[in-house]
Amino acid sequence: MNRAARKIVSIAAAAALAAGGIAAAGLISRSPAPAESSVTDSAAEFTVTLDIDFSEVLTEENYARLDPNVKSAANLPESGSFAHELAYTAAEGASALDILEGYCSEKGITLDVRRGSEALGMSDYVRGIGGLSEWDCTRNSGWIYLLDGVEPDLPMSEVFPKEGQRLEIRYIVY
Repeated sequence: MNRAARKIVSIAAAAALAAGGIAAAGLISRSPAPAESSVTDSAAEFTVTLDIDFSEVLTEENYARLDPNVKSAANLPESGSFAHELAYTAAEGASALDILEGYCSEKGITLDVRRGSEALGMSDYVRGIGGLSEWDCTRNSGWIYLLDGVEPDLPMSEVFPKEGQRLEIRYIVY
């Protein structure tokens, strides 16, 4: 690469750093590289079983404790679920959070994600789905997720489900 070309690359890298930090400049990546083929290529996609369940809120005891504003919004399906054993296809390399965001976007379901800060040691956190948020039922209620029945010790943005796995997002009350 000649000197002029190196200078152009350096300027482009500096602009990317200024606009979005190291990841935007392509210097690091916190997630797997996306597949290079088109989305119609089946090798670039995978399918998970998706469950988004809040049925625990609908028990008589818990519903009595549910925030009146959430009850009056009437946006929670009577089934207690936004998705039940649904085969959901995502792009290869999608995180558990990407899958949830994609599904909610496709279905018009509101999603409240508190974005973390790596510098502060905080991660992305799902605060609410469909208008049902943490603490809407009790001080100890909120959303958790499981992958194949196990609660990972990583945030959803750092877990990358594979073909055939089951992703469950549950609203729990305790």
